[in-house]
Amino acid sequence: IEAARKLAGLEGRQAIPDGYLVPLLECCRESLACEEEPFVLRAMSACLLIASQVGMRASELCALETGSLETMAGPSGSPDLVYIKFRTFKGAKGDGGYRNAVSIVNETALLGYEWLVEHCGPYREKLGVTTLLVTPKQRGRYYTRGQMNDVLCQYVLRHAGRIPCINTEAEFPGLAVTKVGKLAKRRSASASLPADLAPLPDDSLVHPVFHQFRVTVATKLYESGVDMRYIRKQMSHLSEDMTAGYIRSDRQIERAASEAVYDALLNDGAKLIGPHGDEFAKKVEAYVGGLDEKVKSDMGAVVEAAAGRYPLRRKVGGVCIRCGNVIPCKASGSTDEIYCAFGVCPNQCHMFFMLPDALAAVRGHMGLVEANLAAGHAKAAANELRKAQNVIRSAL
Repeated sequence: IEAARKLAGLEGRQAIPDGYLVPLLECCRESLACEEEPFVLRAMSACLLIASQVGMRASELCALETGSLETMAGPSGSPDLVYIKFRTFKGAKGDGGYRNAVSIVNETALLGYEWLVEHCGPYREKLGVTTLLVTPKQRGRYYTRGQMNDVLCQYVLRHAGRIPCINTEAEFPGLAVTKVGKLAKRRSASASLPADLAPLPDDSLVHPVFHQFRVTVATKLYESGVDMRYIRKQMSHLSEDMTAGYIRSDRQIERAASEAVYDALLNDGAKLIGPHGDEFAKKVEAYVGGLDEKVKSDMGAVVEAAAGRYPLRRKVGGVCIRCGNVIPCKASGSTDEIYCAFGVCPNQCHMFFMLPDALAAVRGHMGLVEANLAAGHAKAAANELRKAQNVIRSAL
């Protein structure tokens, strides 16, 4: 039950859209050079540059030590690789335990790291610590995760003139929303707004939570074609299943794919085949039968409701039907086409319009059977025949 709750919470945190992330990071770069910016917000901008590129957890960034960078010679004359060593508390045994992890860093992350090394030095020396992030009013050795999210909101609010963060819930539905008036009550005086910017207390501040930078890094690496094994190492995950759970996608694409499938199923007489085809079709039929009579009178509304109840979800290697809140299957691939998912996942349903692809595969194998028999290669022919039979059993 606890694992299901954690998965449900993770599902609610989406990757930060480029329309929001790009102006946010531009502000962060400029803040590092702006001495008029309150120190705590400049330090936050440095942290955001690191988090947005490396994907560290807030607790890991708070516990990061100076001297954490190391350089490794790049392969075959390519540029050197810079990586950061840090402590992660996920998967550690015992209270206060941790394990060591490493992640590659790029120039943007280095910019934030080097700023913290230089400008937090006096406060680090005052406390007698080697922690990377230390602010003027800090009492303990570590900054806290709660402070990280609170100051993140302060930073976004201060730069509301450039970051699209005021009353933009419809534009960025995956981000968190906080009333400006509620935030202003706990905002420190050092983080006051510029005189030319005065949002009303009832205005909504649309902002990411710190963990969403982690989700964003995982998603962007996956969409860039990086192998899941390396994404797992970068994110310091304990398993590839956890990494797969961090991959997010454009919900509009998922919605369109879902509605296309259910339109074929409910309106065009699509036949679900595969190990659980009948079982799944009965679930959909039972759900549709229980809909309100007004909804059932409009087939467009029925399709939309079914797509919302049993949506297609992007997974590692493609898109699949998920009957409830389950972990994506372990099958991996190099494409996000629906075909890939329906072809590699034996625990899901296969739509009738995938049959031509399966039939083409069978014909290809049979062609090789005939060619090998003609050449006298009986063993190779038997191998191709076995492949054709496997396709027939699993897909036809």
